Amino acid sequence: MRRPQSCFWLSLALAVLTGACASNDAARETSLDLEAAPSADHNTPLGGVSLSQRKLELVRTQADLVHFMATLDSLQLRRDQSGQILFKGFVDEYLGTHVDPMLATEMHSEQPELAGLDASIRLLEAELLTKLRSPYRAQQTVDALEQLYQGREDMLVDWPIGKKTTLKKAMELLEDEKWRG
Repeated sequence: MRRPQSCFWLSLALAVLTGACASNDAARETSLDLEAAPSADHNTPLGGVSLSQRKLELVRTQADLVHFMATLDSLQLRRDQSGQILFKGFVDEYLGTHVDPMLATEMHSEQPELAGLDASIRLLEAELLTKLRSPYRAQQTVDALEQLYQGREDMLVDWPIGKKTTLKKAMELLEDEKWRG
């Protein structure tokens, strides 16, 4: 009597395992279809948790850029040429890897909570690019800033570092610094 009952349980376990293996193959096929689907639109409006996460990302990026600016200034004051070259390479890579993809979307400029941070980061990036001797990239950043915030020149931004100025005044100061730098 023990033998038929154990055969039943063994065959049931085998059937469950076979079904699980078959369902894993089906799941893999559907995941391939999902990966082939186009990515979600990055210009969709944010709200709730995603808005606060994006705001934290922007605040962190702004703090990083402020620290990078202070480090570049310190290296220039100490006349540390090799340190400047190495750090400029790092900052250039950071901008290309982290900042530029994040700012590639126009969504930040349309969100009232993010617009000031976005404009401040773009101004900091343009100033860093000027110090990195990349006038073409700095001008591209300035052009994007002018296009995105056209008609909102009275918005307050955190630029120059530690001061609140209107976007129009900040753009004028950046233009003056670009030719002095």
